[in-house]
Amino acid sequence: MQARKSFPISIGHNRSSFSAILCISYNEMQESKALLAYGLKQISPKAQGIRVEKGFFGDPLLIHESESSYQASVSHSSSITGVIVTNACIPIGLDIEKIKPRDYKCYFTDGERSLIQAHDKFYQPALETLLWATKEALSKAIRLGFTVDVSIYTVKSIQIKDGIVFFKFVHFPRFQCQGIIMEDEYALAIAYPLEVDLLLTEEILSLRGEYV
Repeated sequence: MQARKSFPISIGHNRSSFSAILCISYNEMQESKALLAYGLKQISPKAQGIRVEKGFFGDPLLIHESESSYQASVSHSSSITGVIVTNACIPIGLDIEKIKPRDYKCYFTDGERSLIQAHDKFYQPALETLLWATKEALSKAIRLGFTVDVSIYTVKSIQIKDGIVFFKFVHFPRFQCQGIIMEDEYALAIAYPLEVDLLLTEEILSLRGEYV
């Protein structure tokens, strides 16, 4: 398996289009800073003077000397690291989780458990993991992490279309999340504002496994 892959993402907002890149490393020794640098080079080969620092809550800050503005989100799970880098000033969050049975009783509401059970044709541990990844992704997009009660990230609805799982939230009606089950091993979730058109390209969708 290729140690490092990059995938373009299409982002549209207010009749403008922006560049974004999803980078994944299958090398457990890969540092997130190195992958961020790789993603920046993919999205803007001429970008100069950019360094990566930690924000107040540990989120990555891209400090630069150019006029361009960059956003990034990082996730680690097992032996995989993922980053999203975009040149748009749009809040975006990424989370990747290893799929395995877990006890989510203390993290999911009764309503969320009912939503999962309603999609009984979908492999349940995979959908549960993806729901948790969705909460993580939203927490990164709004830069709060889990400094607040997890119930604030309660999911209102789950829709599955063409192997993509769409989530909307109770307390954040202006955000949504797209998720896929990647290679039948990982749940990948991307949270972003509702008014943004975010399109996962065929290259990313090709990572989907049999769970969809």
